Amino acid sequence: MILLLLGCPPDGEVDDDAALGALGLGRANPFPSVELLSDGAMALREGDLPVADDNIAWDFGPFNRRAGFSVVQPSVAMFEVPLDADAVGGQDSVGTDGTVVMVDLDSGAAIPCFAELDAADDAIATGKRALIVRPMLAMTPGHTVAVVVTSGLTSGGEPLELPAPEGHYAELQSRLAGLGYDDVVVA
Repeated sequence: MILLLLGCPPDGEVDDDAALGALGLGRANPFPSVELLSDGAMALREGDLPVADDNIAWDFGPFNRRAGFSVVQPSVAMFEVPLDADAVGGQDSVGTDGTVVMVDLDSGAAIPCFAELDAADDAIATGKRALIVRPMLAMTPGHTVAVVVTSGLTSGGEPLELPAPEGHYAELQSRLAGLGYDDVVVA
């Protein structure tokens, strides 16, 4: 399973009532997230995913029978502030040392990834551009992966200001520090 900007606590330890995501903006932002898992399976519910203009509801049954996310699952996050495109490390090449990195928490290995901002015309026009992070190698099935945003990712040339991590997100940052990732803004 993967987690965006997010690392996972042991299964079943997420307090559903406090599930606000790594960015404090809801359990599906970023996507995917540990908060979308329960008892070893996906646990999507109404409100987790966008609804089409015709308001046809999602049938989450087929999804919720799956254990975790795809081993090539991109991660997507919407921040409350516009991100500086030139600060998105990995936008020009694949790597493991940009301003956004992926880390296999079980092996400690960095995963080559490509990070970019949504390039759709409407996203550019509104300034609401999602951060999209794609693994460039298939991840190991059953492993927990964190997408890490470092202080090099900026908005208006300034460091991102995000709430201090709490609970399992604070534990994740401590775990990442133990793996040598000290410059973590959110994971």
